[in-house]
Amino acid sequence: MYKKLAILTGLFAATVCPSLLAQQMEPMRVSIPFDFRIGAENVPAGNYEIQASNGILMFRHEGRFVALTLTIPASRFNAPTTGLVQFHRYGNDYFLASIWTPYNNSGVAVPESKQEKEVARLAGGALVQTAAVHAK
Repeated sequence: MYKKLAILTGLFAATVCPSLLAQQMEPMRVSIPFDFRIGAENVPAGNYEIQASNGILMFRHEGRFVALTLTIPASRFNAPTTGLVQFHRYGNDYFLASIWTPYNNSGVAVPESKQEKEVARLAGGALVQTAAVHAK
């Protein structure tokens, strides 16, 4: 039910908000040294190419599509000087949280999945883990 609601909300926002349609990110490369989750999808450690367009985030590994998720716009006070991929960490469980491009205080965030909310409830709180983006 919540998954359908999230998809419908994303489609509605993309249709109604032209600013979301203009939101695109140059492809980035990142090496992630730990297994992680994108929503309910388990993703192994490795080198990835990430691209965000029209409120959708795509992960590719060795040219193959690995995962896809909806995003929401995010902002921060200080722009990072390098690209960043941030994760919420609960013990040994990592969940994709947000992506930031260099010198830009606008980024994209991944809404918490049902699985993340359950892990967070049991763990009591998250740490933020960051992976640096490589120059393409």
